[in-house]
Amino acid sequence: MAVYGDSIAQGANASGKVDASPYMPSWAELLSWQMGEQYGINVDYVNLSKGGMQSDWGVEHANQVADTVPDLTTIAFGMNDGTSGRSAEEFAANISLWTPLRKLIHKQSLFWLLQCWRIRKLFLAGNKLNMQLLCSKWRSRAA
Repeated sequence: MAVYGDSIAQGANASGKVDASPYMPSWAELLSWQMGEQYGINVDYVNLSKGGMQSDWGVEHANQVADTVPDLTTIAFGMNDGTSGRSAEEFAANISLWTPLRKLIHKQSLFWLLQCWRIRKLFLAGNKLNMQLLCSKWRSRAA
C-alpha cells in the first residue's frame, strides 16, 4: 500500500507523533494495520507524503509512487491547494495529469482518492469540487 499526499497523509499531527493522548499513529498507519488484521495478510506500507505540498508537486513526483508498484494507492492532497487559493478545476486538472499513477490502473492497482474534509469550504465560493466528476475524468484520460 502506498500513501501519497500532504502533511495530513504524512501523519504530521497524529497524536502519537506529537506525544499527546491517545498516542495514535497516523491514519495511514492505522489503515494498513487494520487491513492486515481484517484480511489476515501482511500489508507492506510506504508513505511518500510530504508536508506543505500541493497537487502540482504530486504531479511532479508521482513516479516515486508508481515505482513502488502498490496494489493500493491512497492519494490525499487538497488542504494546501484549497488554502493557497487554487481552484477546484486546477486541482482536478493536476490530479488528472498523474501519468505514472494512471499506468498502474492497467496493472490492476486500486486507488483511493481522498477529499480533504475542509476543502469544500476552502475553495472559492461557488467553486465546489465534485469528486465524482473528477474521478470519471481521471478514469477516461487513463484509458
